[in-house]
Amino acid sequence: MCCFVRKTNLTYMNWANRNTLIELIRWGIRIYYQPAPFSHSKFLRVDETYI
Repeated sequence: MCCFVRKTNLTYMNWANRNTLIELIRWGIRIYYQPAPFSHSKFLRVDETYI
């Protein structure tokens, strides 16, 4: 699972996110979009465990 902001105010970040999404989808990773306002929270989940 991966969470992305739908659109940033930086054009190059929008481009970078979309290119990354293609590869993640190929690997079978589920993509979710964060609605505004953007959250800067981070989490890592490995084998059903939050780190």
